[in-house]
Amino acid sequence: MGRAFVAFNGDHLSVVSDLSKRLWKGERPGTNDYFRWRYLECPTQTGLIALRNERCVAMLWEVSHDYRIDEKRVTVHEPFDWYVLPALVQSGIGIRAMRQMMESRESLLVVGGSSYTRAFLPRLGWRQQRSMCTYRLSRGSDEPLGTGERSSARATPPFSASVEETDRLDEVMPLYDGPLGYASVAIPSQAAHTWLTSGAAGAGRFITLQYRRAGGAVVGWSLGRIYTTHIGREARVIDVFTPRPDFQIYAWMVGELLQRLLAFSPLDIRTSSTCPVLGQVLEYFGFVPGPELPTVLWSNQTFDLPEPMHLGGDVADKGVIPYDLG
Repeated sequence: MGRAFVAFNGDHLSVVSDLSKRLWKGERPGTNDYFRWRYLECPTQTGLIALRNERCVAMLWEVSHDYRIDEKRVTVHEPFDWYVLPALVQSGIGIRAMRQMMESRESLLVVGGSSYTRAFLPRLGWRQQRSMCTYRLSRGSDEPLGTGERSSARATPPFSASVEETDRLDEVMPLYDGPLGYASVAIPSQAAHTWLTSGAAGAGRFITLQYRRAGGAVVGWSLGRIYTTHIGREARVIDVFTPRPDFQIYAWMVGELLQRLLAFSPLDIRTSSTCPVLGQVLEYFGFVPGPELPTVLWSNQTFDLPEPMHLGGDVADKGVIPYDLG
């Protein structure tokens, strides 16, 4: 089967939308506004699709993400939504999609993925990196979420400070250019952040916080999300970042974000991280560690992500999974 994958463009929106409706009926929105936002408007996303008889039969998407690795900036592409119609799984068309992406990119990173993805990518030469830890803060059977002594607390920063809500990252970006306590860190993009937090159907509500010394410079930022699933309202801590991991600073930052998320009365709050100090803070606030997400990297430059690492919950499409169904 010599089907070549082609780069997705606006002319393909209808056939990709049709496939999405069949694949994720009841799991993702099915409106035209959602499909335009999801497939056309994301500034860092590209896709490969295979067509047969004017139907989309396979696809593979990616987002590009800048990383600072030691003192260098590297663009890493993060694949997701790797799908082939069941009747064509044995044809090898899905493998050809991934090989085509590997041939056109210098570096690719996948966190988690299906059992098939986890088993197969190492056979294509992908290398294991530090796994990402997952955490969950759940409501107990006899008390609302956030009423525990720690999860409802606010930690005190080690200096006079203030917190503000904003959608602009102008003062955040310089944090990634200065001295870091991490050897590998994912760098946010203002364009991607604006797209993510635009209020589109399926995205949910986002809270972006900046933390600063009183009257001074920004020292960190965080991003949280509130969304509705079939079982009710949930929340996610997508990222919490300060350049040098410090328990007291992270505790202050996490506590401030939790207070705002808890105001929406979620059933639970989930998050994931590769930072051990942040993990300690999450457990302090009552988060329970869950399964680790395998992280694999492919690069034609033959490098690995050095530790310590700071990767949050916005790798690939994880910042909008699960989609808001409210």
